[in-house]
Amino acid sequence: MIIDEIKYTMEYVEEITKKLGDVITKDDYYIEDMGCPHKQPSSLPTGYAAVYMFAYGNDNEYEFLKIGKVNAGSSARFTSQHYGFDSISTLAKSICFDKEFQNKGIAPNNVKDWMLNNLRRINIYIKTNCGMKATELVESLMHYKFNPRFEGSINSKSSKKEVIELKKGDSKPISITPKKSAGGAASQRIFELLKAKGGKAMCPMLKGEPTTLYLSEFGVYNSGYMDLLCEWHILDAIVEKARELGGVMYKGDSASQSGAKIGSDALPLDTIDAYISINFYGNKVGNSTLRRSTYYSAILAWAGICTNNSARKAPYGRGGFIKLFPEWR
Repeated sequence: MIIDEIKYTMEYVEEITKKLGDVITKDDYYIEDMGCPHKQPSSLPTGYAAVYMFAYGNDNEYEFLKIGKVNAGSSARFTSQHYGFDSISTLAKSICFDKEFQNKGIAPNNVKDWMLNNLRRINIYIKTNCGMKATELVESLMHYKFNPRFEGSINSKSSKKEVIELKKGDSKPISITPKKSAGGAASQRIFELLKAKGGKAMCPMLKGEPTTLYLSEFGVYNSGYMDLLCEWHILDAIVEKARELGGVMYKGDSASQSGAKIGSDALPLDTIDAYISINFYGNKVGNSTLRRSTYYSAILAWAGICTNNSARKAPYGRGGFIKLFPEWR
């Protein structure tokens, strides 16, 4: 039983602190089993630090994915950050960057619901008057006992992943699966740029607020359209097609947004939306299509591969377009 194992480990904490001094007793902590499915906690109890644990599986066969700690002033880390992408290192990111979970269909748009429905969360609350070292000791022993997957250990089950060290001062690295499926120069550039930024970057858009890019093994997600994975091979194909067209490729974004038919005068086959819809998304001439070019174009421009131009800069009223920089033509 998971809880029995945790209780046993905490009894060991009590034993060793008797020998080391500053004893931790049963009155100094309590264990909360939130179960599976679980509800996202709303607060960190006043006067307590915590060690939080996420387990995947059942009592007979389980694996801990993440074990972390928070001090009394870190309520957001405890309650919300690990369920999303707004912090530099989160469990949600690690799950989405893991090939096993990607194969289960887990992506940024559904990872929070999946975590709440499929992970068991257990919290160990430790009185703050025990000091920070007490929380650190408990976390360390839980790591040693349960060997959580997403902790960057060279001997962990994630040892085939590349550990990318984040900016100085971060206590934990974020694991990002090395890219295997893309070989083009464009996708390689995008991958390396995102990798250097810890797997997350802000990307300007022609209209509205910037979108946040998230690195995954098979491409790039963005916060503006979380259901869309801009895949490596499609990014490469757009650059290659633009090269064939002399370095300029119209997006077809306005036409696709307004319901124009693929292959019509409004949405020619050599626009980005028509081209990728036919060649990569299983669509057909004469059908309408989704407006994906907005995000593919923004990513390519963010990486310094092309300029991303609005319709007002286009001749003959053909709509927005990308223009490859000379070194990419």
